[in-house]
Amino acid sequence: MSFCAINDKNENQLMVIWDLGRKCTYSCSYCPPHRKNNWSPVASLDELIKTADSLDRYANIYNKYRQTPFRTACSFTGGEPTVNPAFFDFLIYLQQNYPHWKRTLTTNGFYTERKLRLVMSNTQFTTLSYHCESTDEQKKRVRDNIKIMHDEKYGFKVNVMFHENEQYFRECVELCEWFDEIGVQYTPRIIGDEGTVKRGIQDKTVHTYTEEQIAWFKNYWNLKKEKKKEIKIPPPSNTLNLETVQPEKKIVGQSIGRPCCGGRNLEIYENNTWEPTKFVTNNNFQGWSCMVNWYFLYIHQEINKIWHHQTCQVNLEGKVSPISTVEGFDQYCDRLEATIDETGSIPFIRCPKTYCGCGLCAPKAKTDEMAELLFRSHTTNITPKFIEQQTETYSGSLKDLVYEHDRKNGNETI
Repeated sequence: MSFCAINDKNENQLMVIWDLGRKCTYSCSYCPPHRKNNWSPVASLDELIKTADSLDRYANIYNKYRQTPFRTACSFTGGEPTVNPAFFDFLIYLQQNYPHWKRTLTTNGFYTERKLRLVMSNTQFTTLSYHCESTDEQKKRVRDNIKIMHDEKYGFKVNVMFHENEQYFRECVELCEWFDEIGVQYTPRIIGDEGTVKRGIQDKTVHTYTEEQIAWFKNYWNLKKEKKKEIKIPPPSNTLNLETVQPEKKIVGQSIGRPCCGGRNLEIYENNTWEPTKFVTNNNFQGWSCMVNWYFLYIHQEINKIWHHQTCQVNLEGKVSPISTVEGFDQYCDRLEATIDETGSIPFIRCPKTYCGCGLCAPKAKTDEMAELLFRSHTTNITPKFIEQQTETYSGSLKDLVYEHDRKNGNETI
C-alpha cells in the first residue's frame, strides 16, 4: 500500500458493541455459528445492569486522557437483541441512569411495528442489516419497518449484505435503487469479515463475486469518492447485466479493500499529505501501531468475555485474546488505572494480523514516529508505550472461546 497512516478527526464516541447473546430469528448461511444460533440463553436484567455500571467506569478512565472526552455509544447486537425479553426494560434503566450515553441497535429489522416503535422511542439510532436469505414475508416486514423509520425521520442506516448469488445480488441492487429514490442512507457490504479467507470461502462466510459484480462495487465507491451523492447509482449498463452473466472467474470481495462500516470520512497519509477518503483499498496493517482500544470495546455477555474489538480481538499486549471477563470487568479497570498511574503511559497496540475488518477507521500508522504524532494529537497527560510485534495467533480468539463455551454446555456448533 502507498499510504502509511489513517486518521479520524471527527469521531467523538467510544463505540461499544454489546453482544447480548447469539439467539437470532434468522439463519443466514454466511453467518457462522459463533455469531448466531436459535438456542442460546438470554442475559437477565440484573446481569446487564451490572455490566453497564462497570462500562461507565471503564469509559471514564480513558476520558481522563483524551484531548476531548468521548461519549459512550452502546450498539446492542447479537444474534438478534430484541429476542431478549429484558432488553426493553434495560433500555429504560440506561435512560434513567446514563442519559448521556447514546443507545443504538444493530438488528435484522424483523419484528412487529409495536416493537419497532419501542426501539424508536428508546434508542437514538439503528443500523439495520438487510439479508436476502430471509423469507419473502420477513423481507416485506423489514422493508415496511424501513419505510416507517424513514417517514418518521428516525435516525438509521442500512447495511445491504450483497450476496454472491445472482438473483440475490440483483435484489440488493434494486433495494439500493429504492433507497436512492426515497433518500435512505445505506452501505453496500461485501460479505466476509473473515481473516482466514480460504477457510471462509470453504464455509461460505466469505463470498466471491463475478467481475461484473465487482465492477458495480467499484463504480459505487468511485462515485462516492467524487462526492456525487446526488447521482442515482444504478449498476453500470455495460458491465452488470445479471440476466446474461456467464460462469467466470470469481473474485474475493475483500481483495478490493473496504469502507468504514459506519460510512465515516477518514484521512490517509499518502505522498506527504493527508487525503480524505471513504474507502481504504488495502487493509493489511500488520506491524502498524493502532489506537483501536481508544475507540472500541466489544462485550460478549453470553460467554462472559470482553475484547477491545469484535473482529480485531487484539489486546494491549498485541495478542489475539480477551482483555477481561464480563464479571471481572471492575478488576480489569483496577489494573488499568494502576498501570497508568504508575507509568504515565499505556501500551500502543502493535497489530499482529494480516487482515483488518471493522475497526480500520481507528487511527493507526506504519512507523512509530508517525504513530506517536497521531497518539499525541488525540490524547493528553499520557505517553504511548510501543510494544514488540507478536506472531499472529488465534489462541483465545472469539470463535475459539465461543466453541469452547458451547462444548462445555453440551451444544456442539462444529
